Amino acid sequence: MRKIVYCPVVGGQCSQSEPKIRVQEDTFFLAEPFRPEKEKKRREQAVKSALKDALGLDSSESRLRIADREPTETAIFCDICRMIQSSTYGIVDLSGLNPNVLLELGMMFSLSKPVFVLVKESEKESLKEQLPSDIAWKRVIPYEEFVDIEEKLSKQIQNRPQVEPEPTLAEQAKEALSEVDPEFAQKIDSMLQGIKRDQEQKLDNLEGLLKRAGLGESIPQEYELKIPPSLEKQIEDLYNKIEQMEKFIGPPENSKTAILRGSWHYHKEEYEKALEFYEWALALEPGSHIAWGHKGIALVKLERYEEAIVCFDKAIEIKEDDEVAWNNKGFTLVRLEKYEEAIACYDKGIEIKEDDEKAWNYKGIALVKLERYKEAIVCFDKAIEIKPNYLSALMNLSEVLLIIGDLIKGLETAKKAFNLAEEVEDKTISQFLCISAYLLRNEDKRAQKEMKRLITFSKKLEGPIISKWGFSPLLPTIKERLEGKHKETLLSLISFLKGEIEVGEFEKDWGKTFKESQ
Repeated sequence: MRKIVYCPVVGGQCSQSEPKIRVQEDTFFLAEPFRPEKEKKRREQAVKSALKDALGLDSSESRLRIADREPTETAIFCDICRMIQSSTYGIVDLSGLNPNVLLELGMMFSLSKPVFVLVKESEKESLKEQLPSDIAWKRVIPYEEFVDIEEKLSKQIQNRPQVEPEPTLAEQAKEALSEVDPEFAQKIDSMLQGIKRDQEQKLDNLEGLLKRAGLGESIPQEYELKIPPSLEKQIEDLYNKIEQMEKFIGPPENSKTAILRGSWHYHKEEYEKALEFYEWALALEPGSHIAWGHKGIALVKLERYEEAIVCFDKAIEIKEDDEVAWNNKGFTLVRLEKYEEAIACYDKGIEIKEDDEKAWNYKGIALVKLERYKEAIVCFDKAIEIKPNYLSALMNLSEVLLIIGDLIKGLETAKKAFNLAEEVEDKTISQFLCISAYLLRNEDKRAQKEMKRLITFSKKLEGPIISKWGFSPLLPTIKERLEGKHKETLLSLISFLKGEIEVGEFEKDWGKTFKESQ
């Protein structure tokens, strides 16, 4: 089976690295016009029914690949390209000569994919005159209504040409040797079987190690997994051995393994690599809601939010009660500033799993963005009720309490967060909230004491202290309620924490400000 080397979109060599193409046996890519939407749905249903009849009830859904959107962006085109390459056969509706469909048909022919052509009965003769004469019309299915497709396509699929899988390097070597020295080729074959058994054992071991590390079936957006260095080294060493074996004997056709390996790269913040493994999993099992969800979170990390939404929608379409997909979709919609839609997603996730503290926390954040502070407080309180030491919810609650003027409770909550925090950023954010509360309450001496502690601590660090917090919800309150030098000091502190000014410059300005204010 051929592969794409020269990309027609970027005008150069395909930049997608391994593991890029995994062809699964008896899979079909459907190339069709995207509009009208009603026709698209009816066509897809007819094709699914034909596959169900030809391949069996259990396998039909996972055998059909359909592009979710028109390829108007390079990234989306790459997704379609991968789907075509990873499919064994093509099904193409040429009715209306849609340009995108013709492009996909050309790709299928260039890759030597057997293609089943659908065409409206009324257009069949005119299409023969308009298309190149070397297009084979042996597998053409004319139809008047989409229901006509089912029986004809089913019969053709049952009689489909068999496509041999692409041989691995080891299989190619064995085949070449069998013509020269059959006896030695037999020995090579026995050796290969042993290597494959060793590969299976190593993959089982890798799966066990990854699960021990906490890399399971779902990754929420609030991902803070810490793997012991000794376990991380074990995984890395075993992973490298498996990759070397795969160069010779090929990868295993196992979507669960692909997802786990993608999650390993996600943990290492290698999001492009993680995305490739999730694509591999989907090539093997297009109906995996877990793989779609994981692909979505990798795309979020790459700031490809619209594409991520498509993945979460696909996961939800496959498994409607996938609360992780609903919550991750909500998180992504917040990034797109679609707060009402995000809240609706969190509500759905909470409906499925009411005791999910992260969903309540993220819903609260979306409500803060809409300045619906009282509703946000209810959500943060609920998250803390479920998980009393939930640091993120405590800091969010403290911030909102300061915004609405409940300074006593806001300060108490910030202190609790400070005492619980272990990470530098979390400790600094909660300390910033304490300083803000003191200044809003005109308690200058306590604010100075906290400021000195923060400066002493920050001198031991390099670079900006804060990278994950934008301070935005509290900024209007600082500007509105604080005056003069106190406001300048707090705004200067924010700039310092974000790395916009050096510690020495901030310390000098801060000391001068408080000296003048006394």
